[in-house]
Amino acid sequence: MEKGETEKETAGREIFEETGIKQLKFDDNFRQEEVYIIDNEETTKLGYKIEKRVVYFFALSSSGNEILEYDKKEISESRWVIFQKAKELLLFHNSKEILSLAYKKIIEKGGGKYE
Repeated sequence: MEKGETEKETAGREIFEETGIKQLKFDDNFRQEEVYIIDNEETTKLGYKIEKRVVYFFALSSSGNEILEYDKKEISESRWVIFQKAKELLLFHNSKEILSLAYKKIIEKGGGKYE
């Protein structure tokens, strides 16, 4: 986060910088936080572990299925996928749970099924 930014402002800025998506509408009733420890060869060399905190929001984009221009230094791949494919692509259980909560939010808002 940059000084003076809210979490959502940070998320919007990061999304724009890394994907080019500008038009986002954040849902005020969805915020999930995940905390984990980075403990790998690099942190072992440093002599300490790193605590990482990631905050997830639910946001709608009017970008549709356009090709995303993304920062290849930050993101290895970017593409639009349906819910089930997104769940398959995620590696960690916590990330899959957060995606499922966001999907439930879509259904509750009448967004249809995107399986």
